[in-house]
Amino acid sequence: MIAKIARNNAGYMKPSLNPIRLTIKVCVGKDDLSKMPDLDNQIKLIMDSLNGIAYKDDSQVVCIGASRVVDIKFQDKEFTTVMVDDLSKMPDLDNQIKLITDSLRGR
Repeated sequence: MIAKIARNNAGYMKPSLNPIRLTIKVCVGKDDLSKMPDLDNQIKLIMDSLNGIAYKDDSQVVCIGASRVVDIKFQDKEFTTVMVDDLSKMPDLDNQIKLITDSLRGR
């Protein structure tokens, strides 16, 4: 289902061959998180589903930001948003890569 939605939104765009940043937000209304899949498993499912659509291969993903928002107001309308940023098209790419590298090193 994720791939179908992504394919519909991508239109005629070709998958990127450049470094990618993903931002994922999962909004749920359940109050019992033990009945939900782990966030890291949801991330992997999304990444695998976007292979060949948003990017050629998920190995191109160099930065991931993900969160799960739990709020009763989402009980009837749970949803997930995914932003895919092609880092080669970002202004000041060198600075973006340095920020990502520094954050991975804990600086």
